[in-house]
Amino acid sequence: MRFLRYHLTELGHSQAEDLLNKLQRKNKIEVYYVENPYGYGFNQTAALKSK
Repeated sequence: MRFLRYHLTELGHSQAEDLLNKLQRKNKIEVYYVENPYGYGFNQTAALKSK
């Protein structure tokens, strides 16, 4: 999720979040939450799983 939202957007792929939402609506990926290994003040972070 972080890769899609930040890294791809920084590279100029402004549609990254739209793509994520589209794949989720089409039931191609599942978004779930795991313990955040980076901290940033959040206990959990989103992760992706292919269906």
